[in-house]
Amino acid sequence: MFSFVSLRRDSRHILSIYGIGLLFGRIALAGIFLRSGIEKILFYAETQSYWIGHNVPAMILPIVIMFELASAMSILLGWKTRSACILLAGFSLVTAVVFHFDIAAEMVSPLFIENLVIACGLLVLCVSGPGLMTITKYPHSKYVFS
Repeated sequence: MFSFVSLRRDSRHILSIYGIGLLFGRIALAGIFLRSGIEKILFYAETQSYWIGHNVPAMILPIVIMFELASAMSILLGWKTRSACILLAGFSLVTAVVFHFDIAAEMVSPLFIENLVIACGLLVLCVSGPGLMTITKYPHSKYVFS
């Protein structure tokens, strides 16, 4: 239809459907963790008390905030995307188990399922790579763990 749109996965064109899809996916996934980190800063006392209620030491909260914000920016910019995706996927799974898994409940928490879905989306991005619209010089290389 348009000459600048390509459906091939291995296309080197920046304006391919594959590249644009990866960019929007990176923006969406990074947005989840950017928002979460900012909310933890804005509602620091509430977050601390919530964590204490789940037997999680509140003193690691600043580390978690920095981790979420740094990893989200890494994904957003396309720098070390695969590493950040693996780390955030693990973080999402731990969060699902620690905060949203209730063995006594008859129904699985929607937040538990949400964290699992986010982890799966991060793993898909890890496998596919960041695409061409990144700040790295060789984002398309399958040999560089970017």
